[in-house]
Amino acid sequence: SLVDTLVDLHAVDPEAAGLGDFGHPDGFLERQLRRWAKQLDASRSRELPGIDQLQEALAARLPRSPAPT
Repeated sequence: SLVDTLVDLHAVDPEAAGLGDFGHPDGFLERQLRRWAKQLDASRSRELPGIDQLQEALAARLPRSPAPT
């Protein structure tokens, strides 16, 4: 089943499978927040009250990136 396959995939050690250099898991959330901020700035057509404070609050409260699965 799909769930069993997902369980099996998540049990694979990326290093042992030769995928240790695949992707950039560290800092994923930070990169996403920076991307969203750039996209917002590029598409701003009007002032959105509180949006800058929201970006700052999100940046200040980002959890640490979990281990890749």
